[in-house]
Amino acid sequence: MSVTLQTSPSRRPLLYLSLAACVLLSVANAIGWVFDIPLLLSLFESLPKMVPATTVLVLASAVSLWLQARHPAQSGVAGGLGMLVCACGLLMLACNIFGMAPRPFLLSQVGMQSALSLSAPLTAGIFGMLGAALGLLARDREVELAQIGAVAVLLLALLNFAGYFFQETRLYEILPGKGSALPTTGAALLLACATLMLRPDQGIMMVIGGSSPSARIARRLLYLALAVPVVLAGAAVAVLHAGLYDAATLLPLLSWGTIVLLGLLIWRFASRLYQIDVARTRAEQDLQGALQQLREERDRKDVFLATLAHELRNPLAPIQSAAEVLHHMREPDKARIDKVASMILRQVDNMVHLVDDLMDVSRIGRGQLTLDR
Repeated sequence: MSVTLQTSPSRRPLLYLSLAACVLLSVANAIGWVFDIPLLLSLFESLPKMVPATTVLVLASAVSLWLQARHPAQSGVAGGLGMLVCACGLLMLACNIFGMAPRPFLLSQVGMQSALSLSAPLTAGIFGMLGAALGLLARDREVELAQIGAVAVLLLALLNFAGYFFQETRLYEILPGKGSALPTTGAALLLACATLMLRPDQGIMMVIGGSSPSARIARRLLYLALAVPVVLAGAAVAVLHAGLYDAATLLPLLSWGTIVLLGLLIWRFASRLYQIDVARTRAEQDLQGALQQLREERDRKDVFLATLAHELRNPLAPIQSAAEVLHHMREPDKARIDKVASMILRQVDNMVHLVDDLMDVSRIGRGQLTLDR
């Protein structure tokens, strides 16, 4: 099925930049495994590494998005590739749940078994949802469902990213601690954002993807709503590691700061929306006034045309009667002919004045004649 709606041109560079970053990250990870460069596998040796299986899923997802953005006619192929990513992710998730793992004999003999490890459970689940979203995105009727899936991937990736800031908590143990690498989290974030940017004028993205003032304000509010908790959480972690406050004190302060900042942001943008609403109300009132004026002018024009038609018809009756008299006249009668001719000239002159008045009205309407009252 061909895609009829395209990505907004103003957002295409950001979409392609996200895909390029994913490809570069995947290539770097592959080079890291081939040449045993730990820095390319993870930012720190103590953190989980991005495995090649995840690299393949990232590349396949990026290709699917690129095909849908650049070649809408190939949306079927792109959707099929997305569903393949979904199947691989769900298969690896099942293997993780039931404790199964691939053991290729030849590769295990040369010490590459670790390179063929399965993706972490969270990573497998994320790419299972992301692949399903890419497959649904290729179908016009399922765009909203695909975007909901992309939002779920985005939120899970953000939660996993937050887990890296709290390495001594249960959150780290159940998310990053299970093997979901930091580069993988970054790639999932980029792919989820690219999925949402692909169709900004459809589905749930219509609210923030349009060019209307309310959509622009909604975008800014969303960015700030995402940034405020991250910044405050980062500050809280820094303060906690510095030993300035204990966790029991920081938690209520963090909650209070988030409420205050988000409340101020909501109030500010609500005031902008109020100003936009007031301006729109005034514009609607002006429009209604202009429409009423047009209706009155139309009514006056209709009355004028009706009056003009009546006035033009009046001279026609005497002229018609005079023509009949001349037609039925048997013998020339100079006095009678003069009387009839005088009547015809008088009525024709009256019609000429009426036509002149009509032309003057037309010139006034076109601004070619100034009326001195």
